[in-house]
Amino acid sequence: MSQLRTLRWISTKLLLGAIFALCLLTACSTAQNAPSAPPLPWVVTDSATTWSAQITMPRGNLSGLCVVRVRHDSIVGAWVNEFGVQAFDFTYERQRQRIRLAHLIPPLRRFFLRRMLKKDFQTFVPHFATGQTFSHQNRHGIRYDFAPLPLDTTQTVQDSTFSDTTAP
Repeated sequence: MSQLRTLRWISTKLLLGAIFALCLLTACSTAQNAPSAPPLPWVVTDSATTWSAQITMPRGNLSGLCVVRVRHDSIVGAWVNEFGVQAFDFTYERQRQRIRLAHLIPPLRRFFLRRMLKKDFQTFVPHFATGQTFSHQNRHGIRYDFAPLPLDTTQTVQDSTFSDTTAP
């Protein structure tokens, strides 16, 4: 009698385990076919574009240029300050939606700064493909502002003090 009860208990557990595994496999296969969020419009420019970039923190700010190249499957770029010092490189893989940081300057090599930069950049780097101005603020109060620079860098600014029309 006890062997029959044990056999019934084992078969019940095996049946429940098989049903659970079947439900899990069904859920995984439907999750792969589920539509994801619509991607941002991806404007492929195999040439490099330059962005005015600024990071505003509670204790100061960093400004510089972000040189970005949008490819079919990735976005690659570099952050450079006004003096030409390269702070870091980044590569965003569109398929995996992952970002990789490389060549960080020593003050940014701390694990928590690297993790925060990676998380923040992963959030807003796809916006580089749109070609429009954007900004992002994280939960630590750090704000990132990016604006595309004009393609023609030979534009001149006319100062009103030099346009004197009352010359003798």
